[in-house]
Amino acid sequence: MRIVSILLEGFNRFPLWEGISFYHEFSHKLTMFTGRNGAGKSSLLNELTPLPSDKSNFCNKKGYKQIVIEKDNNNYTLTCDFRGKTSYSFMLNGVELNTANLISAQRELVYK
Repeated sequence: MRIVSILLEGFNRFPLWEGISFYHEFSHKLTMFTGRNGAGKSSLLNELTPLPSDKSNFCNKKGYKQIVIEKDNNNYTLTCDFRGKTSYSFMLNGVELNTANLISAQRELVYK
């Protein structure tokens, strides 16, 4: 499994970045995150999982997370969208597998 990219919008675990988008493409075999205590390094590492995000990690419980993962020559795009009606997406090679947009379905698909 290789994490291709992550996008966080409205992520409130970065104290100085409240309301600002964070995007990173993992193009190297090794990526280091550095910063002072409380800068959000551990919070970012917690988001580098295909499991659904906790809504409380986003400003006013509104935000967006997208993580793209490559595994066995397949691309998985997982999103958690808290900007309006909360929805969860699990796409395999561009095909939506979580048609109900439910957190329970997304968790089940991740574990499979």
